[in-house]
Amino acid sequence: MRFHEITSISGMGGLFRMTGQRPNGLIVHSLAEGWTRFVSSRKHMFTPLENIAIYTDEDTVPLLDVLLAMREKQADTPPPGPKESSDVFKEYLEAIVPNYDRDKVYVSDMKKLVRWFGILEEHGVLEEEIKAKAEEEAGEGADKVAGDAGDAGASAGEGKAGTTSSSKAKAKPEADASVGDKKTAKASKPASGKADKADGKDA
Repeated sequence: MRFHEITSISGMGGLFRMTGQRPNGLIVHSLAEGWTRFVSSRKHMFTPLENIAIYTDEDTVPLLDVLLAMREKQADTPPPGPKESSDVFKEYLEAIVPNYDRDKVYVSDMKKLVRWFGILEEHGVLEEEIKAKAEEEAGEGADKVAGDAGDAGASAGEGKAGTTSSSKAKAKPEADASVGDKKTAKASKPASGKADKADGKDA
């Protein structure tokens, strides 16, 4: 189960996995309660988690980045319990996102963030994202090594061609032979688009 499959639904607690789509709504699976059913878009608003971000003093931080930071620090900085005071939640979020916007991020948002973290951890969603990120980085590293090897091979080939051309010119000075350099075109990667930003408190 991947992060981009998960949505929140207005008026309904918890998180949901999107399993199907209809013109007037979505078929969703409740991660907390385990049921699967159709939910009308006429009565509810769907907010995919990948579209949510946390406001900071400078800009915003994607929700996934915040959740992964929570997971990384949970051994030393565990999430507060639901009955903890507002000050405890504020101190916790400050430890995770030191520059979060104190005016735009409310304690209710912090409590929702902690609840969502617990649900996603229970279903292994964050673990899947970490594995996917590692595989992606490993693939990019392999592509870079292959590209460097290809460039080295092309350079070696050009050197051999020049040597052969020179030897032929010496053997047959009357021949006006020339060797054209072959340039290797490198494919440029498309620029990745930024995800839409959404206010955490609206979700």
